[in-house]
Formats: sequence, structure tokens, C-alpha cells
Amino acid sequence: MSDRDLLLRILGEGYERKAWHGPNLRGTLRGLNANQAVGGAGALLGLAQQHLAKNDWSKLAKVIPGASSLISQAKALGGIKKFESLAALAPAFTKIGLTSDQVKAIQGSMSDAITKSGGADLAAKFNAAIK
Repeated sequence: MSDRDLLLRILGEGYERKAWHGPNLRGTLRGLNANQAVGGAGALLGLAQQHLAKNDWSKLAKVIPGASSLISQAKALGGIKKFESLAALAPAFTKIGLTSDQVKAIQGSMSDAITKSGGADLAAKFNAAIK
């Protein structure tokens, strides 16, 4: 399975769920193309890699195979030179064509997938690392 296919599968897990508030993932991601999905997820992973302890990053990279490749693709798609903070990535998300709601939806979907595959503790560390 390619990195792209894996990411699309992860995003698909939350696609049809009913949202507790606002549009569900399907509504938020409507019109999202593969480059936007890869770029958004890769940018979030790059931020997580920058801020997680090495051991936690290793665990996360095992849960999301191809994480390093997704980060490299995000750098190219968004013109990212350094992963500092979520706010600092705003120009890259704009270049990739993502709204802040779409970035939040990608984060939520990734967090759900990490919880299922790596546990709630790892997902909490991922979410804390990308703020």
C-alpha cells in the first residue's frame, strides 16, 4: 500500500461519522485532493517529529508507515523549510490549498487512527506536539 493510499484510508475511517458539532469529516474535506491530504498530514507529522521525544516519534512512525515520506512530500508541496509551530505552517497550508477547518479535520482523523493503532496516550502526545 502506498503512503497516499494509507493516508486516504486513515482519513476514510472518520469520513462518514456524524459530527457532534458542525459538519462531519466528509463535509469538511469535501473537495480535498490527494496532494492536499498528503501535504496536510505530512506537515502535521513533521511538526510532531520536531516536538516529540525520540522514543515517542519512533512509536508514531510505526503506527503511520511512510511517515518520513509524507513529511518529505509536505516539504515539497508547501515549501516548508522548518517545522516550528502550527501557526508557522499556515503559509504552507495555504500554498497546499487547505483551510484551517480542513487542517483540523485531518488532525482529528489522524488522531483517531493513532488512538486505534497506537493507543490514546500516543494520540494525546501527537496532539500536544502539533500545537
